[in-house]
Amino acid sequence: MVIALGLGVGADQVVISVTAFIVIVVIIYLRRYFADRGNHDHRHLYLAVTSARPQEVSVPEISAVLKEHCESADLRRFDDTGERVDASFVVEFNTGEALERCRKALRGLGEHVEISFLDSTGS
Repeated sequence: MVIALGLGVGADQVVISVTAFIVIVVIIYLRRYFADRGNHDHRHLYLAVTSARPQEVSVPEISAVLKEHCESADLRRFDDTGERVDASFVVEFNTGEALERCRKALRGLGEHVEISFLDSTGS
């Protein structure tokens, strides 16, 4: 964008270049402002559920818990080595309370169940 502005000013098109720059900056700001608005209550997270005892937990049990407590849940990865079960999901929560209820319900699946939540937005 800086190169385009420099070329426009160098070609003696100052008014058009500055006007275009201002319009583009305003559009970028408004898109970011409206994209961030209303999304503060939703939490999109990566969820990893692991158990060293495969007989203790299954994907249908995990999915049932997630269906009850999450807005959405998508299974992204499932590993069953016979000695260990790993399931990864992308989940969405409306509130922190819903996340906490889900965490407690997943803990109730077995004493060897490990749970990890990771922010998926990168911010």
